[in-house]
Amino acid sequence: MHPEEALVKTIVCLDSGTDFFGRLSHILEGPERPPEYRLVHWVTIPAQILELCDELAPALVAVSNTFAKALLTEKFSPLISSENLRFLVIVDSLDQSIYEDFLQKGCHGVFEKSSSDKLLLKSIESVFGGELWVPRGVLSQIVQGSLRKGRPKLTSRETEIFKLINLGLKNQQIADRLFISRETVRWHIRGLYTKIGIGHRPGALQHVRYPGRRRRSSFDS
Repeated sequence: MHPEEALVKTIVCLDSGTDFFGRLSHILEGPERPPEYRLVHWVTIPAQILELCDELAPALVAVSNTFAKALLTEKFSPLISSENLRFLVIVDSLDQSIYEDFLQKGCHGVFEKSSSDKLLLKSIESVFGGELWVPRGVLSQIVQGSLRKGRPKLTSRETEIFKLINLGLKNQQIADRLFISRETVRWHIRGLYTKIGIGHRPGALQHVRYPGRRRRSSFDS
């Protein structure tokens, strides 16, 4: 591999239709197109998908809801657990059950088709960066539900950070408020996610971004 090729990131659009692929093509060919991305379209799940994804890694698989349900099975567990792959599920509409199901099975986020192109590009960049594309409100409900189920309790610091997240504070703002480093905030967020059963890849989550209170708002950094 040539040095310049090492920076290329592949976006695999796994969707039987062409509309979403066309949208991705338009975004990635626009004036703000990230130079390090290349786009691949699969209309079916390839028989050799494990080998193909290994060849394309690092890669983000933007997968339709229908194909995601087929991929998130024991048969494809090596694919989902790969350190060099990210999965962003594309759905027509959202609800908490969809988020919780996909995230707990190893996906890195869920994107609603009707959201803006700018938000789509942001979700891709965030997921490629090892982050989760998760609405703050959904996170709150998942945590509360997990605690009611008797999973390990959050520490006082994790609870404190979680409350500040729900107030809309960014990682640096939380660090300033608590007089700790931003990296420490990220470490506590990883611990929080481990306890509630989201994100099964150690080291994959550097930090988490959350949408604002309104739908389709910008994400925190």
